[in-house]
Amino acid sequence: MKWTLLLTVLAAGAMAHGTEKIDPLAFSPADDSSAQLLINVGPSVKGHEMPEACKNVNLTSDQEDMVRDVVITSVKERIKIKAELRIAKLEYLYNISSEKSFSVEAETTGAQVSAGIEKLIANKIATTNTIIYSVLKPEQRRAATKCMLALRLKHKAHRLARMCKVLPTPDENEAELDDSAFPDAP
Repeated sequence: MKWTLLLTVLAAGAMAHGTEKIDPLAFSPADDSSAQLLINVGPSVKGHEMPEACKNVNLTSDQEDMVRDVVITSVKERIKIKAELRIAKLEYLYNISSEKSFSVEAETTGAQVSAGIEKLIANKIATTNTIIYSVLKPEQRRAATKCMLALRLKHKAHRLARMCKVLPTPDENEAELDDSAFPDAP
């Protein structure tokens, strides 16, 4: 709850500094559809594990190696960007919570947070574009794009199911509402 609130506040700060609205949950490390494409579409993948949209991509082993190289390079860069972003967030929180800081300092560190978020988004876009336009053949692009979208939806559904498992479920005895909890109507 606190982390989501913090990211929402940071996203609002990013919007104030001229960036677009950012989904606070969009930056999980496993949420990279290009990496999921490699994992789910390579020649060694069993057909029953793939979404229906991924069955027509048909990556060759050379293309799989090229995609792996692009993804590994991208993930290494993303790790560095995330480290810089964490430091920028920490400095921003320090500035807004300090009684001695000025607006200029908060604006500067807020701009660093916005720049870090922009770098993450640019990294994902560059990775996807490199795979789509440099690795895949033109006839594979449409199928790969559909596969990436299907994998992203599958990942989001899996993440939601995992979050729902963690949430407490009320017992049947506790589910009944106590009349004393509600004030009398006037």
